[in-house]
Amino acid sequence: MDQNSEILRNHKLKITETRLLVLDAFSKKSYAMSHSDLEMVLESKLDRVTLYRTLNSFEEKGLIHTVHKGDKVLRYALCKGGCAKNHIDSHVHFSCTECDHIYCMNQTEIPPVQIPGNFKADNFYFLIEGVCETCA
Repeated sequence: MDQNSEILRNHKLKITETRLLVLDAFSKKSYAMSHSDLEMVLESKLDRVTLYRTLNSFEEKGLIHTVHKGDKVLRYALCKGGCAKNHIDSHVHFSCTECDHIYCMNQTEIPPVQIPGNFKADNFYFLIEGVCETCA
């Protein structure tokens, strides 16, 4: 059994050609990708709905997580070390202002944040903007 099939099995996902194709696309990139990015990488081998459903099932099973940049475009990143099961990520994301790629900085933890007692936080995101090592 190949590595991607094993990953799907470990996340309790049925091994299908579609899922293997999408997982392979994530495995080949070191940065988060939007739905449009994935469509380009996959060269339209999947229709939009199938891709959305695959992304939803991957996220539900903890294989990927969404990355928020502050715009309305959702990006998805493959979960590795530092990705919490409930998808409240305990790591920083880095957004390159040159190439627009977003990277998970799994080794960098988000410092504790104190909020007033009358506020209740549901999610938090920590995004650093700058120039990535490839563009530097």
